[in-house]
Amino acid sequence: MKSALALVCFTAVAEASLLTDAKDFMQSPKAFLVDHNVPVTRHDVKTQITVRNHEFKTNPNHQMLLEQSHHNIRAQRERLGLAKVGAGSESILASYDNLNGFSANLLGVAKGLQYNPNDTSMNKCFTAVEGLLIATDNSLHIISKLIYPWYLAEVQLVVQDLVALNAGFYSDCDANKFFNTMTQLISAEGVSEISARASGAYFFEYKNFKAIRAEAGASSYVKGKEFGKLFSVLSAYKI
Repeated sequence: MKSALALVCFTAVAEASLLTDAKDFMQSPKAFLVDHNVPVTRHDVKTQITVRNHEFKTNPNHQMLLEQSHHNIRAQRERLGLAKVGAGSESILASYDNLNGFSANLLGVAKGLQYNPNDTSMNKCFTAVEGLLIATDNSLHIISKLIYPWYLAEVQLVVQDLVALNAGFYSDCDANKFFNTMTQLISAEGVSEISARASGAYFFEYKNFKAIRAEAGASSYVKGKEFGKLFSVLSAYKI
């Protein structure tokens, strides 16, 4: 009873504080931002949060291990009798366009985030995302079969490949670029930029995304690709 009363009191105080803050912001937005030390520009964000650009460096040996891991997980998938990804059709693009499921949705988002998502080629970030998803799916399948001792060797192999593919994902997709871009949007300047881009995207990318979502025959990959295009326009982030 006491806990419930305390929760009600805390909620009431929080709501009153939010209403007061909203009222102060409406009366004088500039004074509110200054008083609450809210970052106004990207420079303020960098100063307060200390955003730094770190470039991932790899050597030829790392790249060789990464390429080998991509081959390993596909060979392992064939040994396990699992369906191949991006195969089974005369056209590679047609194979991806027909993919469904959560992994297909993530692959579509990665494709939509490319600088030119209509390009028939797949960049190295897309390949890194695909490899990581395949390795994860392999590992989940193997874990479900661990009652059989001969699957222990497969566990060791997929763990080694997952480590290499995770490192490849951070380097090939430039994870720091994503975090830096998102962090710099947490400011008055960033919110204004998003609002302006959202106004323009409403008539183009958003309407396309909405139409694809409503289309009965659209696959998860195609829907994810349209969402990736919309997100890239709103955040000004490309891979």
